[in-house]
Amino acid sequence: METVSGKNKKMSMSKEEFAVLDAALSKSDAEIIQQNWGDQHNEDRWSLMLGLLAGVGFFVFVALLLL
Repeated sequence: METVSGKNKKMSMSKEEFAVLDAALSKSDAEIIQQNWGDQHNEDRWSLMLGLLAGVGFFVFVALLLL
């Protein structure tokens, strides 16, 4: 068995602790519901379009200042 330095020893997990954590994470994985992040609402589409337009406008503004 490897010896562990004092700092790492405080942060290490036993095999039993790891098994409990792994079981809890596996259980919660089954409960995760996938969310559809697609733009479903008209408001979202307008917000995205205006954001892109503002970004392009700002880029053009800065480019004109530097040229």
